[in-house]
Amino acid sequence: MPLKVLYQGRHIFEQLRTELRQLYDTEEAEAIARWLMEDFFGLKPIDFITGKPPDLQGWSKWQAALPLLSRHVPVQYVLGYTWFAGHRFAVGEGVFIPRPETEELLALANNFLQQNAHQAPVIADLCTGTGCIAHVLALTHPQAKVYAFDKSPQALFYARLNAEQLKASTIVQQADVLANEFELPLCDLIISNPPYVKESERAQIHPRVKDFEPVQAIFVPDDNPLLFYHAIAKLSTAFLKKNGWIGVEINPTMAEAVAEIFSKAGLAQVAIHRDFRNNNRFVTALRT
Repeated sequence: MPLKVLYQGRHIFEQLRTELRQLYDTEEAEAIARWLMEDFFGLKPIDFITGKPPDLQGWSKWQAALPLLSRHVPVQYVLGYTWFAGHRFAVGEGVFIPRPETEELLALANNFLQQNAHQAPVIADLCTGTGCIAHVLALTHPQAKVYAFDKSPQALFYARLNAEQLKASTIVQQADVLANEFELPLCDLIISNPPYVKESERAQIHPRVKDFEPVQAIFVPDDNPLLFYHAIAKLSTAFLKKNGWIGVEINPTMAEAVAEIFSKAGLAQVAIHRDFRNNNRFVTALRT
């Protein structure tokens, strides 16, 4: 490649975007190309205009990354991190990658805490994964006591690493939500993004997800797809304080079923919420 092209950020971006379009749809290729331009070459979009020279060591990083991306390794695993609610979270093999939809569940929780003016709320995040929900809540509400639970050793590694890197006061503990002996402190708020994709839906899932991310954090059996919501509803009725709030992320096909579970458990003001893609994605309720 001619030297004058090597030094032009816009040309580098165009090359990355062209190659990424072989692997991703147009919109996603664009977003990933911008991300890699900043991570590999040290250039933000504004730098294309100002003519800031790229870090040419980025070429070796790109050449190492492209074969992995071509094998459908998630870009977040390749880079070792992702962004969630404006915070950088370490990720890697064995932990579920946070999704932008989950930021909306976080927003619902924040709205409840703000509207109810809790001075020192007790919060539990079940199936925490990277700890993304728990840690952002702990950072946003420093007076809160936030617990994060997961049964996966790999997930707990990243949850604890992220707590350390973000300086979040979250209490990370190993526990299985489905275990009969699982207990919580009395909580003002319980939140969870549990596994909810049916095994029969596996064929529809991109290899980037089903071949690399931990299956135990994604899939549930077809003959009992709501097992996590039954367990969470039971825990909520036992460990939520009066007027406490519960919010969960769901499979859009199971919205009414999850709402019914919460209603039958005695929870009140059960509501289904849509995500930014207009899919039924969250169910919330109160313990009265």
